[in-house]
Amino acid sequence: MGETKKALAQLFCKLKNDKKSVVTLALGFLGIVLMLLSELPSFSSSDNTVEAKQEIYAVSDLCRDVEKLISQVEGAGEVSVMLTYETAGEKIFAKDREAENSADNKRRTSDKYIIVDGDKGENGLIVKEIYPEIRGIAVVCTGGDNPQVRREISVLLSALFDIGSNRISIARRAEKE
Repeated sequence: MGETKKALAQLFCKLKNDKKSVVTLALGFLGIVLMLLSELPSFSSSDNTVEAKQEIYAVSDLCRDVEKLISQVEGAGEVSVMLTYETAGEKIFAKDREAENSADNKRRTSDKYIIVDGDKGENGLIVKEIYPEIRGIAVVCTGGDNPQVRREISVLLSALFDIGSNRISIARRAEKE
């Protein structure tokens, strides 16, 4: 045991005097830490891609639903709709909070998401879903030059999305040649 202490003391003395050895040792230690961190579980980009695709489908479904609704307004004719968003939607997932007392009498808590088995595999349990806030709506329809049709569409969209008429633009669709 005495020889080990002596060897360590000599090593520290050498490191104290040799800056290159200190830098090399520090870089080696940093490399080990980075390797250990790379082994931690991470969320794959494919999970994010799937979630992004689901969000895109939800947005396009909303546009289609609004187009169907406006096309039922008398005189609207053929309709195209584009929505812009102020904020992105958000999903709030259920968490299970675990509390434990450590040996040093400090209370530590940790949250774990609750996972459920769904049709498409395992997913987090959604507690609340906040839909995106609409910034503006653009409508192009064949009856877009008729003031009565414009007014009805504007009132309909204003009530549907709780936005002012200044955020709704309605234009006449160009005739196909």
